[in-house]
Amino acid sequence: MKRNAWCAVGVLGSLMGCGSMQPEDYLKEDMRKVGFIPYEMPIAEAGTGTLVGGSAKAMIIHSGPQECFPDLIANQPTGIRKVSGIDLPTRASSYRVSGRARVGLVDALGKGNSPVKAGIQFDKAHSIEWSYTRPTREYIDSVKLIPFYQNSMPGNYVDSNTGTQKNACKDLLNDVGFIREAIKIDAMTFKFYDSKGLAIDLNFVDPKTLLEFGFGTQVDVVRKYELVVSTPKYIGYRMGKATKANNGLSLCSATTFGENGKYNFICDSFDTTSVARALGYAPSSAVQGPMPKFMRSLDKIVPIQGVYKTK
Repeated sequence: MKRNAWCAVGVLGSLMGCGSMQPEDYLKEDMRKVGFIPYEMPIAEAGTGTLVGGSAKAMIIHSGPQECFPDLIANQPTGIRKVSGIDLPTRASSYRVSGRARVGLVDALGKGNSPVKAGIQFDKAHSIEWSYTRPTREYIDSVKLIPFYQNSMPGNYVDSNTGTQKNACKDLLNDVGFIREAIKIDAMTFKFYDSKGLAIDLNFVDPKTLLEFGFGTQVDVVRKYELVVSTPKYIGYRMGKATKANNGLSLCSATTFGENGKYNFICDSFDTTSVARALGYAPSSAVQGPMPKFMRSLDKIVPIQGVYKTK
């Protein structure tokens, strides 16, 4: 099998002398093939429901995935977040990279969750074999999202100046976007080779001196030569936008962005009251507590950058 400049033998691909493209380019290509945007920068939380501003090239985190899109409210499941399997072009493959491509691979894997970077003894590894397993697609269920937005979204508070009820999440979502879908890999495996092409015994070389991992990353040595990182990592996403529209909701999605980093949104509008009634949801006006601590003053929010089109 040959894919552009990436030489492959069986399921083992090699970048040694196989062209100018870097591993990051191929990872991005794989994401685009399945209609997802590759992460451009390291961020601590990249899962569905994360509120973000800025652009695809300069993403700014405003809140974590559970603040406005929680899995549980009052110990009851919301059902808005779903997980399914996904077929990726490289899901069963492993790749061995050497020379400058090693650095490119580490830089690419430093994107998204569980960032990776070269360690102090990184040069001992003249080549690296890398693979990942169990890719999953995590997404916000649009059918559940519409009544959830109308009746259950956290963030209700009473404005101390006017005495009126507001919702911090809805106010913020008018300006920023959220991760609507994301691709996650559950485990990555690394195998390191010395200058003679022999696998490096990780019982004698501390693997954490070869690669450094972010806080909370689970790392294990398997069969002496394999370093398994079992902390989930997000590698691609689709952007969402949920905006108030009269008595309804404008729900948008972006799977691409322009050269300036602005997302290309496609939008639909829904009458949220009609949808909620059709699904049997009872309206709720209960105040859900004070304004959440994660919120910033809206005049300091960096809005999402996008071009919007209606279907």
